[in-house]
Amino acid sequence: AVESAEWLSADDITTAQIEQGRITHDLDAALAGYDAILTPTLGRRTIPLGWVDGTVEPFDTYLARNGELFPYSFLFNVTGWASLAVPMSSPGTRNPASVQLSGPARSEHRLLALGEVISPGIRPPA
Repeated sequence: AVESAEWLSADDITTAQIEQGRITHDLDAALAGYDAILTPTLGRRTIPLGWVDGTVEPFDTYLARNGELFPYSFLFNVTGWASLAVPMSSPGTRNPASVQLSGPARSEHRLLALGEVISPGIRPPA
């Protein structure tokens, strides 16, 4: 991954930053008025051991697997939105489960408060 980044020109980096700004603006506009968004944390129930461990080659395969596993997180990570994975029980199974709460930048307190409602034991700072 680091070697791939060495090939980026200043123009490539500038273009990526402009695109990130556009995506952030579009997300903010599309979700204006919502306090939080609730999504699954993962895109599939189980993750095979070693399937995504940072050493998967080629790097495109690693990115594709991350996209499959974390399809809801990527957008919020790129745009600077706050996110919180909240543990849940999975009815009828012993499998762990969780949901992800996401909100605009600087909404961490709100997400922690909502997380407490969903899953007791999560407490926002005093």
